[in-house]
Amino acid sequence: MSDKNFDDKIRETLEGHEPEVNANWGKMKDRIAAAAAIGAIGLDVAGSKIATQLSIAAAVVIGAGTMWLAQTFFVEDDFEKETSIAITVDEDAHNIDEQIAFDPETLIEESVVAESSDIKLEVNVNSNPVEEKPIMITADNTTSVNEDKVEDRPIIESSPEVFEELEPEELEVVPFTASATSSCVGVKVDFVVEDIDALNIYLWNFGDGSFSSEAAPTHTYDKPGIFDVTLSMRSPGTSIKTKTIKNLVEIHPQPTAVMSWEFPRTVKGNTVQIVLVDNTELANSATWLVDGEIIEFDTPVLNIPGKYDLNLIASNQFGCQDHVSKTIVVGDRQQLNAPARFSPDGDGRYDTFMPFGLLSLSDRWQLVISNEEGKEVFVSDSAENSWGGILEDGTVAINGSHFYWTVICTDFHGNKRLYSDIINVER
Repeated sequence: MSDKNFDDKIRETLEGHEPEVNANWGKMKDRIAAAAAIGAIGLDVAGSKIATQLSIAAAVVIGAGTMWLAQTFFVEDDFEKETSIAITVDEDAHNIDEQIAFDPETLIEESVVAESSDIKLEVNVNSNPVEEKPIMITADNTTSVNEDKVEDRPIIESSPEVFEELEPEELEVVPFTASATSSCVGVKVDFVVEDIDALNIYLWNFGDGSFSSEAAPTHTYDKPGIFDVTLSMRSPGTSIKTKTIKNLVEIHPQPTAVMSWEFPRTVKGNTVQIVLVDNTELANSATWLVDGEIIEFDTPVLNIPGKYDLNLIASNQFGCQDHVSKTIVVGDRQQLNAPARFSPDGDGRYDTFMPFGLLSLSDRWQLVISNEEGKEVFVSDSAENSWGGILEDGTVAINGSHFYWTVICTDFHGNKRLYSDIINVER
């Protein structure tokens, strides 16, 4: 496969589970010796690389006087020189494991002879390109190129232990499915193979750089995208079978739930109606819960004082959801340590009104005072600017009158809380 990481995973997963291989020594006797030598030499007049080493392993059967050579070999497709090779073996040798090195410059000459202690190898090179011909072994243990057209024989003999040399079979007979072909980031997707066999070896490539050797894995995609999924499987005694389903799983981004709420500037009485705001990007629906109960509208009425658990479940068009929870605080004068009355008569005692809790508060805040009709008569956002009972027309509030005050505080994260109550004038 083109995915190197996946190739490595196949080798790691399937190592030690190769099928049995029974060598056919009869066929190998006819051609393996010459092929072993040819396979180590790559010649190209245009300047391609020339192999500089040849490894030959030979075993001699004493008494029968026959010889065979076994070696895994490869031949360049663009072999353009006619080459004949003669191999002689000392039949008195029982253990032959020699390497014969060739100088690349020497191979350009018309003939080369290289010897080891027990093997003599002669290579004759003709610069005239000829078509590729089968190589035969003669009765006297030499090799030559057969000029007569004979049945083509494969050149590359691959060991079953080298998995990248195996041609994977299309896995049509063992289909697999995903529990969801359209899902969301962070949602689990189950993969299932029909007729799971515990003896089989499995390797999954989920397309996002993740792998699994389980027969029926569960995978969670942590990024959006469209992913190909590949399954490689091996049954005992068989070759690797591989199936890839293109664009099998499409993963959509999860929305990130973001919410806020707004308070009115002035509040009269012991209830407040707030406005809930869904600030989630790319969301097309929102579900609100207050103290665990779903509310029909996004303008609930809350009692003062109180603390309320607010939850938002935001969804996008693909059904992907996110959830966020916060606490709404609405308080009265007790929570803000505010007086219930003041006397703006100029005697120096309680002449102004300012909730004491605001004097050391680090959050941003705003104090709004309104009359009984709800009209604003005073606004301040500084503890140094307290209300002295002065009305808009410049007169002082009369004795026995009362006013409504509201404070909205905003913390560092932008969350708001409200305090509201009544202040009475006593002169």
